[in-house]
Amino acid sequence: MLYETHYQEGKKVTFKKLGLNIVGLLFLPNNFDVKNKYPAIVVTHPGGGVKEQCSSLYAWNLAKNGYVALAFDASHQGESEGLPRYLEDPTSRVEDIRSAVDFLVSLKYVDENKIGAMGICAGAGYTMNAIQTDLRIKAAAGISTWNTGHSARFGFPGVNIENFMQKLLKEVAEARTKEARGEEPLYWNYVPKSSDDIDENTSRPLLFIVGSKADTLYFTEDAYKRANAPKEIFTIENATHVDLYDKPEFVNQVVNKLTEFFDKGVKNA
Repeated sequence: MLYETHYQEGKKVTFKKLGLNIVGLLFLPNNFDVKNKYPAIVVTHPGGGVKEQCSSLYAWNLAKNGYVALAFDASHQGESEGLPRYLEDPTSRVEDIRSAVDFLVSLKYVDENKIGAMGICAGAGYTMNAIQTDLRIKAAAGISTWNTGHSARFGFPGVNIENFMQKLLKEVAEARTKEARGEEPLYWNYVPKSSDDIDENTSRPLLFIVGSKADTLYFTEDAYKRANAPKEIFTIENATHVDLYDKPEFVNQVVNKLTEFFDKGVKNA
C-alpha cells in the first residue's frame, strides 16, 4: 500500500556536470504555466540513495506547494554517468549541486533569483558545503544532516574510535593494491548489510530538521553551532534519522516546515 505522502514521478531530465550526463526528475507546480516564473529547489539524496527515493518524495511535496523542484542521481550513481560506479566523492557531490542549479537557471520558467537547496542525510551535508560558494542559492535546509568528512575521520557521529582514520587508510591502501593487481574493487557499505553488522559504533537562511531520536543528532547540532545566523533547528519529536526519509507522520511535518522556510527565504525574499 502506498503512503499518503508517496509521490507521483516527475519528468525525467538530463543535464551536464563536467561532461557527464546527470539524470534527474523534475517536479512542476500544480496548474503549471510555462509563461510564469517560479521559485525552484534542488533536492539532494542521501549517500547510497537514488533520486526515486526520499529526494523525489520531498521534491514532489515542494512542487505541490508552488516550487519547481529537482531531484537527481549523483554522478557515478543511479542513472547518472561516471566511473567508477558508486563513487561517494564529497567534492564531486558538491559540484553535482552546482550543476543542478546551472540546469534550473537555464529553464525560462525558473526565477534565477529565487533558488533554494535542501538535502537529506549526506545530501544535506553536501548542500551546506555548496552554499558557501554558490551564491545563487538563497536559502538551504538539511534533513537528518550527516557530515561525511567527520564520520570518515572519526567514525560514527559522537563516537570517537581510536585510530579510526589510520585503520581506514590502511584498508584503502590494501584495497588499491589488490585492484591494481587485477582483483575486484572493494566497496564500503554506507549502511549495514544486515542487523548482524550493527554494533555500538554503528550567512544565508539555514534550516536544520532532525528527529529527536536521531543517532546523527550530533551532526545537526554541530553544524548549527558553526553556521552564521539566521539559522534554526526544527526538531521532529519521536523521529529517528531514517524516519524523516519517508514515514508520512514525520514527512508531513517536515514538508510544512520546509514550505514555511522556503516561502520566506526563497519565494517571497
